[in-house]
Amino acid sequence: MMVVMFLKEAGYQNIFVIGNKDAQRQRVVAMGISVGDFYDSRNGDAANWLKDVSNGEVCLYFECEGSNESIDYGIGVSAPGGRIILVGNPRSDMNFDRDIYWRILRNQMVVCGIWNSSFYSDAYSFMGKDMDDWHYVLQRLKDGDIYPDKLISHRIALENLEYGLGVMKDKTEDYCKIMTCIK
Repeated sequence: MMVVMFLKEAGYQNIFVIGNKDAQRQRVVAMGISVGDFYDSRNGDAANWLKDVSNGEVCLYFECEGSNESIDYGIGVSAPGGRIILVGNPRSDMNFDRDIYWRILRNQMVVCGIWNSSFYSDAYSFMGKDMDDWHYVLQRLKDGDIYPDKLISHRIALENLEYGLGVMKDKTEDYCKIMTCIK
């Protein structure tokens, strides 16, 4: 959800989102993504949907799930020279089929990972700005360009922390971000 928020803030158009929860669809629609640009992967083949809506010309694909299947979607639909950005923490070992590997080579794709915690006391260029990613995010928050509070699905008291951790661990409810509030 944060990737969608940052892409919107950066002015990207034609953002297509694959999810598997009604709450995800509701959140991205609230961010300005049209219902037709969200695909619920519980309903069928997300890769075919992405090929159809993008005419097979995805130039930038963010993998935010940490699964082989999600990486395969991106590689399968990316245009020659496309970029696959790995964001999601891996659920298990990652393995590429030979055909996927060949597609990366033949289409001269760029596959790279990003990490969300670089902080430097001296400024450097990040996304065209002279700042590290923490300062970039802080500036977006200060300017009101992003609104992560919209992603909070649960606000719980500290004494209910075990409940909130259980929701995340056991997936007993739809959630996005669970916040512990101290009175």
